Amino acid sequence: MRATFAGIRERLAELDRLDARRKVFASDKHQYRLHPPLAPEWVVQIESLMGCRLPEQYRRFVTEFADGGAGPEYGILPLERLLKPHQDRSWMAELARPFPAPTTVAEMREIGYSAPGVLMVSEIGCGAHYWLVLSGSQRGFVWVQNPDAEWGPELSDNSHVPAYSEKAGTDPIFEAALASPDSLRLEFVDWYVKWLDESLRLASRPQQR
Repeated sequence: MRATFAGIRERLAELDRLDARRKVFASDKHQYRLHPPLAPEWVVQIESLMGCRLPEQYRRFVTEFADGGAGPEYGILPLERLLKPHQDRSWMAELARPFPAPTTVAEMREIGYSAPGVLMVSEIGCGAHYWLVLSGSQRGFVWVQNPDAEWGPELSDNSHVPAYSEKAGTDPIFEAALASPDSLRLEFVDWYVKWLDESLRLASRPQQR
């Protein structure tokens, strides 16, 4: 994590200004607004319910910057939702179990639509989501799960991942992503900053007439 929260806030404000027409996907939904951060004592309470400590980048994000709001796709889901009264919290025990991080396409296809050790942090739409790994060897990294229940790590550099082709299908894409080193995988704030960089580039493009 090299970015500061003050710098991220300034750049988010700049994005809000540049993207007046809301060209960035789903920006018309979150409107570049952030929820207030959570008090550390609330985070400790949530961690006690989950049975594990939150990864450091995400923990700092929700206590020092924002508990959700503007972010990738439909925005960042608030952590505070886990404290809603009268909800069934039995599933939260699964969050402390290690995420079975796949290393092959065959292992990936065994996971299905839900897995232990991951917390949903953003909705992409059409059944796809971003998940933060809370437990296991991939703790702290963001993974994406698409509508076909295919999982892969979010990467800082996708240049080694082949493009989709009708003949090859998606397997080579996932094989390359699953084989990527941890040095290319993104933790929460780094993933957020990548979205911010890409969104600023999009918003800065001249309007086509």
